[in-house]
Amino acid sequence: MSIERLRMAPPQAFGVEKVEIKSVVQASQAPQLFKQEGLLSSAYYKYWRADGSAYKVRLNIYESQPDLQRGWDKRFPAETLTGTDALGDAWPGFIQGEKIAATRVDTVLIEITTSKGAPQLAEFTRQYAAYVKALWPAS
Repeated sequence: MSIERLRMAPPQAFGVEKVEIKSVVQASQAPQLFKQEGLLSSAYYKYWRADGSAYKVRLNIYESQPDLQRGWDKRFPAETLTGTDALGDAWPGFIQGEKIAATRVDTVLIEITTSKGAPQLAEFTRQYAAYVKALWPAS
């Protein structure tokens, strides 16, 4: 599946007005880096709200569950997760205040950060994960 299909339409429930595509990279564009990380593709989208705040979404699609776990452990070492909260029973992952949240759906890592105080990060992250899960063929 193309990573572009995992770009969620602007969710009006969160005041999002537009989506900016910051980057989309396929393994064929950076074969050495992606191969060593076990990545198939990566994307970065910015969901802009009317008040100027934004949700910054990074998606990484890995070749396998073990590759995703290595990527997760590298990006979020256990010692850095002290003081974070669980995202909820249905979603593995964490949230830290209204700053950063991360979860996974099969081999897709979803990381969302906020800028300028975008609210409801946990809810936005859960909605994004549900969107990915509904589309993802291996879930």
